[in-house]
Amino acid sequence: MHFLIIWCYCKRFRAVIHEFRTNTREFGANTREFGANTREFGANTREFRANTRELEQILVNLEQILVSLEQILVSLAHLLVNGCLLSRRVT
Repeated sequence: MHFLIIWCYCKRFRAVIHEFRTNTREFGANTREFGANTREFGANTREFRANTRELEQILVNLEQILVSLEQILVSLAHLLVNGCLLSRRVT
């Protein structure tokens, strides 16, 4: 009778050990996948930062272009006003 009880406990213990090994392997696979995802996230973050810096530089350049265009428009307006004034004086 004791032999049967011990045998049942051993069988259950082996099942628990087997399940533990399976869970350990699965945990290892999940850990590796998490590591890969973390590295990919880091790479994406670095790329995002680089793109953000590039976009910031583009915006600075656009702002400089707009300032230059504004100066050109002001100069054209002065030329038009002076041209109109000159044409009125001539006539």
